[in-house]
Amino acid sequence: MGSAMFGYDSAFIGGTMSLPSFQRRFGLASSTGTDLAALKANIVSTFQSGCFFGVLLCYYLVERLGRRWVLIGCGALFDLGAILQLVASGNLALIYAGRVLTGLAVGASSMIIPVYISESGPPAIRGRLIGVFEIFLQFSQIIGFWVNYGVNIHISGSSDTQWHVPFALQIIPGSLLSICMFLQPESPRWLLNAGRTDQARRVLQRLRKLPADHPYLNWEINTVLQQIEEETAMGANRGLLEKLREIKLPTNRRRLLLGIALMFIQNMSGINALNYYSPSIFQSIGFTGTSVGLLATGIFGIVKAFATMLYMIWGVDALGRRQSLFI
Repeated sequence: MGSAMFGYDSAFIGGTMSLPSFQRRFGLASSTGTDLAALKANIVSTFQSGCFFGVLLCYYLVERLGRRWVLIGCGALFDLGAILQLVASGNLALIYAGRVLTGLAVGASSMIIPVYISESGPPAIRGRLIGVFEIFLQFSQIIGFWVNYGVNIHISGSSDTQWHVPFALQIIPGSLLSICMFLQPESPRWLLNAGRTDQARRVLQRLRKLPADHPYLNWEINTVLQQIEEETAMGANRGLLEKLREIKLPTNRRRLLLGIALMFIQNMSGINALNYYSPSIFQSIGFTGTSVGLLATGIFGIVKAFATMLYMIWGVDALGRRQSLFI
């Protein structure tokens, strides 16, 4: 559900801004040129800024409160942001505020969920389980792209219901994330790091469907405890500022810059522009009419999702990470 929050929110907004009802209600229909571009950019960028600060804030929270409760809070915060946008009848300030809140929730959850999966999943299939996160993200983007096409052809452009539906659908993944995480256990690694070994054993017993004294559970717990001990010896429990000083080490600095460069290049490839502004882009290259632009956007989403699924199923193990990046 966390990946659905990310995927749907990054996909639906571009098409919704092209809906006649949204443009009429929020004054986009009367704006042209630079003013129109600035309005659309503000609506998109507030979400991105929220994601940025959500990533920064989640570091402290997940270490103190655990993965589970922070994810429950992310779902609730996302719903609050969705509701603010839903009730923003012509008030762009509420749209901006709601987008910031949903961005905070998405930024934090998109960092925590892969960690939670890797800490809770069996070691043999952790990579594939994390890959499911990306697959769900892509398929939730399909919903975000196509819902705008659906409301555009089935709901009158003079009715606010046309733009209410895409915004209201945000509440579904946020609510499901909070509900599902409430029913899930805490990360066993976090529990072991907090010294709650007995509780971690019960969680692993539930997740692995094995007896409490099974040798596999003993092996997994001992392995994690050994990793925690090694990380503690290397300074894992030091303060944030002391950890940041580790960047000065040449080997760490190289790894950090490589990770930043990969994400920078990926974003500069233009994929985010297509995600957020695809209806406008398709219309600018000859796809006339709102419905045609939204249809082309939906097809783009399907192609992207199935390409991702094929790679995650067959390509990731056959080609490896480095060769895949070259391709």
